[in-house]
Amino acid sequence: MFSDLIIYNYGEDRLAQDLAVRYVQELLNEIQRLNIDTSKLSVIDGNNCYTETYNAIGKIIDDFGPNLDTSKIYLYLYFLNDCGRNKQDKMCYGLNDKELQYLKKEFGGNDYKGTLFNSIIIAGANIQLNSSYGEAMWNIIEGGLCINVNVAKKSIWHEVAHLLGADDHYDKDTKKPKKICTDHLNCLMQWNSTQGKHFCSKSIAEIKGTVNKKRLH
Repeated sequence: MFSDLIIYNYGEDRLAQDLAVRYVQELLNEIQRLNIDTSKLSVIDGNNCYTETYNAIGKIIDDFGPNLDTSKIYLYLYFLNDCGRNKQDKMCYGLNDKELQYLKKEFGGNDYKGTLFNSIIIAGANIQLNSSYGEAMWNIIEGGLCINVNVAKKSIWHEVAHLLGADDHYDKDTKKPKKICTDHLNCLMQWNSTQGKHFCSKSIAEIKGTVNKKRLH
């Protein structure tokens, strides 16, 4: 089964979008080089292919305001995914009445292609998250989401690697390396991923397990 990694840039910076698409493709090439079969994964420029969805995501981020809640954006994307199929209420479990009313008013009745159940990557330096790098949730098995505030190549690799199954290799409170990391000085799954050089053997195994599982679906 094919799985799409669909990339949307927040804003109208075409260069930033082109870089994000290139970085994700380079990540898949790197993983392929590590003998992990990524042939079932494809990278899609959502800004070009799904303009209506790109505009909807931009409006949601604008309307959400500061301190974006990634988990809520994920649920909003569920709404966009199913609103063309008249299943809004069923798929929006976890949203309150005010949020549902907002989504139905602004986006109900349209068919937004390029949303879940693919994996969504949103990049934009002007997005306001609690994290200065980015956040990710779920993975390519369920259909994941990552939001990148730091749009440097290695930071994007770190967040997208979560979609491919890699865990954080640092303690979320202390930011210190976890014992599971086999190369904490160079691993891209450490806190300051922009200083990393490669994926350690543990993160490679995590990615391989998830990608292989996806190939079997």
